[in-house]
Amino acid sequence: MSMPPILEAIIYHAMYVFGNHLHVSNGEKHFTTRDSGIVVTFEQECVLGPNDQQFILAKLEYVGWIEEILELNYGVLNSIIFFYNWMKASYTRSNAIIKRNEHNFTLVNFNSLTPISNQSFAFPIHVEQVVFLANPKEKGWKVVLRKDPHGK
Repeated sequence: MSMPPILEAIIYHAMYVFGNHLHVSNGEKHFTTRDSGIVVTFEQECVLGPNDQQFILAKLEYVGWIEEILELNYGVLNSIIFFYNWMKASYTRSNAIIKRNEHNFTLVNFNSLTPISNQSFAFPIHVEQVVFLANPKEKGWKVVLRKDPHGK
């Protein structure tokens, strides 16, 4: 991967990968189900607050949905990449974007999208498929339900 990929990429609208059947979000307009929701969890060193100088290792969740599925060709190696809209984990203060409820379910505020950038991608091995349900107790928040992959 020391060289750039061939300029032409293959675009997919759906893909079955690692036990999940995933769709891009704009391809689901006429479906009754949604298969584009994903969660990516990364470990990252971070501080607890703006005045804190001590770093801790934390698991941060990025929750969103797939916008594009691309296959990049590096000559002898092909790589699948998901580009997605996401909300980065922010668990603190009143402006939290992601939080946990009393039953330990993840809740997401979809009014706080992070703009698509060069960091808005993930490899299929990193993603978990999720479903978003409206939270009747809090307007604008959705409950994130994880889905077990098929064949696992």
